[in-house]
Amino acid sequence: MMRPALFACLGLAATAGLTGCNLTDALDPYGPGGFDATFANAYCSFYFDCCNAAERSRLNITTIGANAISNKEECLEEAAKFFRPTTQLYEESEAAGRSQWDRARAQACMANYETGAAECNAETFYKGFEDDDCGEPVTGLVEDGGDCYGDYECATDGAVCVIDEGDADDVIVTYKGECTDPLEEGDDCVGEDVPCAPGLYCDFAADECTEYAGVGDSCDNGEICDPQTSYCELDLDTFDQTCAGLKDIGETCDFSFECKSSICDTTCQANLEDPDVDIEYDLCVGNAG
Repeated sequence: MMRPALFACLGLAATAGLTGCNLTDALDPYGPGGFDATFANAYCSFYFDCCNAAERSRLNITTIGANAISNKEECLEEAAKFFRPTTQLYEESEAAGRSQWDRARAQACMANYETGAAECNAETFYKGFEDDDCGEPVTGLVEDGGDCYGDYECATDGAVCVIDEGDADDVIVTYKGECTDPLEEGDDCVGEDVPCAPGLYCDFAADECTEYAGVGDSCDNGEICDPQTSYCELDLDTFDQTCAGLKDIGETCDFSFECKSSICDTTCQANLEDPDVDIEYDLCVGNAG
């Protein structure tokens, strides 16, 4: 399975510094050829027009890739080299008819970034990293069995791009795959290149895709609790194991996997990437601040 890291890069950009290339009049700013530049302009404008050097240092906005950046121009230049290869995947995919770029979704994704940068408003800017529109900005057009280079090109919901690399005796060197439906409940799964469908896991003992156990269900015999809602809890009195619901912020915990936020320090801690967490920003209000 292959998925380009465009919006994974966007999520990482807050701490690592990822962006795009300069806009030209010939490119649609919200199309696949110009989107990286649009994001770059908003990103570099916010961190260099709104944040001071001390804030950029604390936010780790000092490099893009392995190259140091000390001003907006360097930010834009380095971002072009770093980020463009990713958006190019979408551009070529659309040109080949394997996917269709969603311009409206890309523009909606940029709304918080552009407004936050223009107003030097960190709260608005960082909402961009939480925006549901900033997922894969494409619709797959490849039907099951068709050639693909990433999951995003598959037309069927939940389908994955499976690459046949052969075996130890007959290795195939290729990056082209085939759109394939995920495995359903009861399907053999051990050793398969195709994953089980969402909500299922591969039970290696039974060699079949199995539904996750839910809150209140037993996990005594190797059943796996649904990681989105629960974890396997051991009762120290009876030694029974049962799927327990994930804990809210402030509840006592021993391990991070017990918490909805996946952060435990005696109690479950807030995850700043969680859109339900109330965060007050007092930074990047103008680079002389």
